[in-house]
Amino acid sequence: DGEGRVRGDQGNGDGEVKDGEGRVRGDQGNGDGGDVQYIHNIPPHELARTAGRCVLVDPGRRDLLFCMKETSTPAKPEVYRYTANQKARETRSRRYRKIRDKIKRKCPDCDVQAAENSLAEVSHKTLNPHMYQRYIAARSVVWPLLSGFYAKTKTIHPRSGHPMHDQTHHVVREPEGHPVHRKLRLSAYVNQKQADARLARNLRKKFGKDAVLVMGNWGAPHAKFQEPIRGKGMRHMLRQHGFEVYLIDEYRTSKNCPACIIGTLSTFKQVKNPRPYRRRSTPKVVCHGLLSCKNENCLESATNGSLVTPPRMRMWNRDLAAVLNFRHILNGLREAGVRPARFVRQPPKDNDKRPLLKRKLMATNTEQVKRQRNDHIYHEFYL
Repeated sequence: DGEGRVRGDQGNGDGEVKDGEGRVRGDQGNGDGGDVQYIHNIPPHELARTAGRCVLVDPGRRDLLFCMKETSTPAKPEVYRYTANQKARETRSRRYRKIRDKIKRKCPDCDVQAAENSLAEVSHKTLNPHMYQRYIAARSVVWPLLSGFYAKTKTIHPRSGHPMHDQTHHVVREPEGHPVHRKLRLSAYVNQKQADARLARNLRKKFGKDAVLVMGNWGAPHAKFQEPIRGKGMRHMLRQHGFEVYLIDEYRTSKNCPACIIGTLSTFKQVKNPRPYRRRSTPKVVCHGLLSCKNENCLESATNGSLVTPPRMRMWNRDLAAVLNFRHILNGLREAGVRPARFVRQPPKDNDKRPLLKRKLMATNTEQVKRQRNDHIYHEFYL
């Protein structure tokens, strides 16, 4: 019809966004953020052009973005934090997850959770034909139930005057109403776009329209009980909103003390386990966000109201220490053209070839195992 639209899948609520000409919209060309340059690779004249405009950004899990401008001082701090909790509130991800769980529990004629659990027992990623046949068989058993639930579950507006509103919930399985899973998916997409625009607007308001973002290259694989880290996607989004983005190597930026230079940072404090269901087995855990300097001469004075306590060991927020070390690296690149020695990766010694040989041996063994497994599957299944 020439208008942009979102089309959902009939089976599981997945959808794709299309533009006015029917093409699937997505990352165009550099969507993975792979062409973002490292700050140490740009020419000196371009590096000098960014003086006074760089915003040092440390990505993480709790603080998704910890930003500090290079001109920030203790007397006049210029810091901005974008937390995971703030993102969850703006995108309403927790609310939508609770709605989906509530719909599953109130489904009158099927047990959706049990069907999904039975399907999760077999992997769809296997390369073994026999195991994949088991997955196809398990999927064929639960497919009518899941397809009917995700494609036909409707929601009715509370003020529409529909007779189903007399029930305890407003989720029905009939042609009227709106598909609830498509509606939630579209709302999540719109909220994410609005949250991205709000983040870009706040960064410009805090650091200026000509800010240059220097982001750490830290990233982490998917972990249990944790949301995926948005690394390349975040950089691509910021570039789409007009920011100039560079990467910086985070090697040892959370290990070296930014105050005394020679000290090493380490964790020291144990706190109550933040997960209540694990407190019985592990009541105390290490606080990774709080670090202390091991240098005995690196002390700071602490104040308690009007009283000044004796000097104590210097403590750091991990993100703050990282961005301060980012500034040391940036100043070193501008003044000498190289990273400071304490942040340089040490090459392996000439007479120590064990790590290299070990990596080569592991890669060779992995390729041999894959080749033997594929040959065995081929001869067993096809011959």
